Amino acid sequence: MTKSIHWPSNGSQWNIGAKLVAIERDARGHLNDMSPALTGEKGASILQLRYPILMKKFTDLSLEQYLNELASAEPVPGGGSVSAYTAALAVGLTQMVGKISLARKKKTGLTTEEEKKEARRRKTLEEIVYSLEKVRRDTFQIVNLDPQVYQEVMAAYGNPDKLEDALQNSFRLQADLAFLIIMAKECNANLAGLVSGSIKNDLLVSAGLLEGAFRGACHTAMINAHYMKNTEHKERAEKALEELKHRFEKGHDPSSD
Repeated sequence: MTKSIHWPSNGSQWNIGAKLVAIERDARGHLNDMSPALTGEKGASILQLRYPILMKKFTDLSLEQYLNELASAEPVPGGGSVSAYTAALAVGLTQMVGKISLARKKKTGLTTEEEKKEARRRKTLEEIVYSLEKVRRDTFQIVNLDPQVYQEVMAAYGNPDKLEDALQNSFRLQADLAFLIIMAKECNANLAGLVSGSIKNDLLVSAGLLEGAFRGACHTAMINAHYMKNTEHKERAEKALEELKHRFEKGHDPSSD
């Protein structure tokens, strides 16, 4: 199930996901976006290692409490956090479909060939559900991380160098979210061909949520790129976003591997 996408080799900070999601680079400069290396030492998430101190854990709130915070006059949580929450909900819904399908009783009276086919189907389902667990965890953490990087941007105003760094950091977080959403979308599409019945409707709901979350992540990433003063940084960011959008719309192209 390994897929890859190519990013510009110069400027490692623009290799989307390389730091936040631990996406591995192979010798040809490709990023393996289904890498199992999504945790750091002692099982800590790469996101947790990168941002060890959180000003507030919005994920500890109930959904009602989060909505009340969102509807307040405070600037956080805002659009970036909401995009991440939406993505996490979408991934959870996709996982539910996979798990329900796996929990169904196995058909009886199958031929040997049909049994082999069913075993392959179930194995693929298990792999998709497992992969999505990592994606869901990381997207949900961004619910907390986006407000933090936003505050870092606000605090950096008046210091051009710190502001540029903060804008790059904020951009990377949302670009990584967009990349995680691409992974979720591709898993969702693969799952659609493996399940049957009315439960497939939940995959359509998930796909719609992923669409909205992706657009939101891209818009939030772009606004950070817009305010960058370094032309090279801005151009790399814009190019990375265009590649993300192309991958989201067109899907993975095996010929590019």
